[in-house]
Amino acid sequence: MAVIEYKTKEKPAVQKKVCKALAWIGVRQTSYSEIAREAHVNPSDCRYAVLDLIEKGYVIRHKIKGYGNTPRGNRYAYEVTKEGETWADEPLPEKPKELHVPGLFE
Repeated sequence: MAVIEYKTKEKPAVQKKVCKALAWIGVRQTSYSEIAREAHVNPSDCRYAVLDLIEKGYVIRHKIKGYGNTPRGNRYAYEVTKEGETWADEPLPEKPKELHVPGLFE
């Protein structure tokens, strides 16, 4: 059996929105679609942002039993760490605007 590992493109703006949404939701059973709805992002981007935040150590994932304490299926709750809260509050660095476009008027 092969282990498939994937890396996503980092989208810091989406990750910050998702981190703030997780902090607002709190530690309770939730889904990616609920987090995406609160963060106003695409559910697919939300899923990858949560995985990236867990990898960075800004979010902790807690495993919970299924709905109604059923033994099948696992659900998760997410907790934002102190480092994650401070990182989410930092503004994104602005990209410098390029005044000269090479090749435009040459």
